[in-house]
Amino acid sequence: MNRRSIGQIAAAVILLLAVAFLLGRPGSDGPPLDPESVGELGTLGLVEFLEQSGATVQRGIPTDDDVDVALVLTDRLNGGSREQLLDWIQAGGHAVVTDTTSPLLATGLRGTSSGESLDRGTCEIEELADVTELSGAALAILLPVPQSRVCFGSDAGAYVVQFPDGDGQVTGLGGAVPFVNRQLDKADNSVLAGRLLLDADEPTISVIYSAVPQGVGQQSPLSLIGTNVRWYGVQLLVVTFIGLLWALRRFGKVVREPEVVELPGSLSVRATSELHRRSNTPDRSLETIRRALYAKVRSEYRLPVEVDRQLAATTIAEHSSISIDDAMVITHGASAGSEPLDQAKELDRVGRSVLVDEPLPISPDTEQEEPNYV
Repeated sequence: MNRRSIGQIAAAVILLLAVAFLLGRPGSDGPPLDPESVGELGTLGLVEFLEQSGATVQRGIPTDDDVDVALVLTDRLNGGSREQLLDWIQAGGHAVVTDTTSPLLATGLRGTSSGESLDRGTCEIEELADVTELSGAALAILLPVPQSRVCFGSDAGAYVVQFPDGDGQVTGLGGAVPFVNRQLDKADNSVLAGRLLLDADEPTISVIYSAVPQGVGQQSPLSLIGTNVRWYGVQLLVVTFIGLLWALRRFGKVVREPEVVELPGSLSVRATSELHRRSNTPDRSLETIRRALYAKVRSEYRLPVEVDRQLAATTIAEHSSISIDDAMVITHGASAGSEPLDQAKELDRVGRSVLVDEPLPISPDTEQEEPNYV
């Protein structure tokens, strides 16, 4: 890659970063049902509707009798907070719960509505007498509980289920779809909100959206890791540290070693290795060994290259302690009837006798100095 290409890539990256910086973060309407969200699924429109109707809207769990209605949009309450809300309800409070998963409802689901709107159907709740139609798709249908009254459904299941709890009462809705900003002004959705939440002159309404804010607490992300996994990580670090210490001690300072020097070996060892390396040509290997020995002997006895083999054998026998037959092993080769290894051993024995001038017995138990013949 040339410099021009590198420069073009760098310029493109810088341009993309500049565009991202100028555009900034994408806009967010906030999470669904957030009372401060202006998005289509937020509920800020509901809050403003209640305030314009004379109500005082606050956040959190009601703590005194001044609160008339508690609107539970999402039930993320912990044990203590839920007990506090239950005590307030049973002491005479009224809670409107739109979270179908909330334990406050104590009811199950029968299914969902079909179509974009929901007709009144059976309605046993007097304050909803003028609410005839709701707008919203796939509204949950709640199962009635003992002593409950229903509306927008039937005795088998309805979108609104109201039942007593101690001295107070709970009104369960099959979801908060009619209360979101996108749906509040359609059909009788706002009328439903007014009849359930504005049941007194200038009421005080407590909106419960998220009793436990996300990201608040004393626990760190490390607490999400199990104890066994953390111990495994500690053990892995210890083993790695010990391995590094061993490696530093084992492979520490570089030690210079002398160069490897080839040790002299006997003709039998060389012949064996050659025969294994050239397993298909044992005769050629033996001839190579014999020629090397013959050249060494000719050099030792000052014989010319073109000397007759018979004359060379006679000269070698006369000036050494070997017989003419042994000398002919050097000049003509060993007996052809024996095995290649035996012939190599015979060449080795004769070579030792000629060059060292002492006969060496052929025995694997005899250890002698092995001169280099090649």
